[in-house]
Amino acid sequence: MKKLYILFSFSIFSLFFLNTEDVDLDSAIDRALKQNYDLKKESLNLFDKKITVYDSWNIFSPSVSAGFSLSKKYDLPSSNTTSSSTNNPSFSIGISQPIEIKMIFNVIQNYYDYKDGKISFEKYKKNLTGEIKKNYFSLVLMHEQLKLKKVTLDNAKERYEQSIIQFKSGEISELEKMNRELSYKMLSPEYTKAENDYNYSLDQFKILLGIEVEKEIKLTTEIPDMPDVSGIRKKIEDINLENNQELLLANNKVAKDAASRNVYIAQMMPTFSFSYNFTNSFQKDPFTTSWFEKDWKQSNTIGFNVSWKLDYLLPLSSLQLNIIKMQDSIKRDELDIKKIKERNKSRLDSILARMDQLAESYENLEFNINLSRQVYKYTLNEFKSGSKNMNDLKDAESNMTDAYLKLLAGRYEFISLICDLELLLNVNIE
Repeated sequence: MKKLYILFSFSIFSLFFLNTEDVDLDSAIDRALKQNYDLKKESLNLFDKKITVYDSWNIFSPSVSAGFSLSKKYDLPSSNTTSSSTNNPSFSIGISQPIEIKMIFNVIQNYYDYKDGKISFEKYKKNLTGEIKKNYFSLVLMHEQLKLKKVTLDNAKERYEQSIIQFKSGEISELEKMNRELSYKMLSPEYTKAENDYNYSLDQFKILLGIEVEKEIKLTTEIPDMPDVSGIRKKIEDINLENNQELLLANNKVAKDAASRNVYIAQMMPTFSFSYNFTNSFQKDPFTTSWFEKDWKQSNTIGFNVSWKLDYLLPLSSLQLNIIKMQDSIKRDELDIKKIKERNKSRLDSILARMDQLAESYENLEFNINLSRQVYKYTLNEFKSGSKNMNDLKDAESNMTDAYLKLLAGRYEFISLICDLELLLNVNIE
């Protein structure tokens, strides 16, 4: 019986603990970049654009065709002859190649469309990496909050159970016992809600990583200590804001719109066409004469054609109006570039200024933690001796918890700012 109990206990342990997967920050990012569903879709979209670029070169390949025909010729009867018929087979090969200047700009336009997709794909990866980092440490922060709430709940439960004994022995009044009971029972639903919120956020994080929701995971990377802001400034001092992916997309849009405009302009140019056709036809009936006889007739045809749509040259033609529209679109793109540059510079200054503020307040946060712990320890001893009441202890406990959470929140905000900085500058900051 004892062996069965041990075996059952080990099975339960294996089910809830051995099946849990440890996930650190690096593995979470790596897993998301490999398994995230939306990133896979973006990768397929990028591949389609790459295929389109390859396919656009096919327009420079000549059109080649081969044909076979069989005709039957009937001779009507006359006064001296009777009716007759002849079967005549023929083989032909044709090659044609149109040449338009817009063909070149179509290829260029498709290339910039692919480049646009490539920048967007890299931007999505960068966004996803930053989102993983923020969500990961947000969950770590939530878990720390949950642990603190559990400690507070357990302390309230212990004080309530102690109050029952103290009330029976006459050490405290019934009102004091009821206050402790109320404190404990009010904390219980708060803890349950916090636990549910954490589990829900953890499930959403699993989906982001491409992990099944039923899979148990444990986040093992703690929120790092706040780094030196001067070191970060030194790392980014030589980095140019021109590498910002939003700005790269805007610059690429100018080039893409210019290629579209050039396609319209190229349509005003003449179109050239070259063709060659070879025909070999048998002059006798193939059903009554050997095909290997020398009764074949060959012909070669070379063609050259020039066409020019003159109505496109008119000042208010639809083509020229489209050229004007594309030129206006390019001007709007250039204004967007200036706006993005100004916004990025302002954003960079704001991030660095906030980092400086957090760094300056960090020492105060650490001091507050140490002080609040001493105050709680002193208040707890005074509470046990009877010189401090329940409200004093609750305030001291709350201040200690708040001080610790503010420190973690400051670290988390700093990590979030680093993620924003990496996305803004399109770099990785260790």
